[in-house]
Amino acid sequence: MDFFQAVEKANNAMKSREKWPGDYRFSSAICVLESEELKKWTIIYSVEGDNEVINVLVSESVRMEKAKAPNFKEYKEIKFSQINIGPQEIMNKAREIVSAYNQVVTKEIIALRQEAHPVWKVVSFTNKLGVIILEFDAVTGKLLNERTESLIRSL
Repeated sequence: MDFFQAVEKANNAMKSREKWPGDYRFSSAICVLESEELKKWTIIYSVEGDNEVINVLVSESVRMEKAKAPNFKEYKEIKFSQINIGPQEIMNKAREIVSAYNQVVTKEIIALRQEAHPVWKVVSFTNKLGVIILEFDAVTGKLLNERTESLIRSL
């Protein structure tokens, strides 16, 4: 599913919700990739100063659920109008970078969050129990950070 359509569907669901009143704001978007496609999005809405969020799960259908934010941190409202680079373009850039590591990627996650500006984060899990983490500016597409971690070390 197209990211921008998913956000539009989620925003419409939030406007028409009857449960969970409050000034919830678009705070994050996450997609765990199935094969190479961006099919199912979780759009997260938060209220300032509260650790409860509304997750809007968007695919062909829309489902909403209220949850506690894991490892609560203050979510910032995403400045949606600043996003010039969509997730598919970011995934293409990330895959090009990850291919230089000569490892087989077994799972990919892409997430959007707000820092000084919107940032896409791509996490690639590899068959060698490694994680490659890339962060891109969602305004320019520039690579901001690249690092690797070993899952074996954290066990």
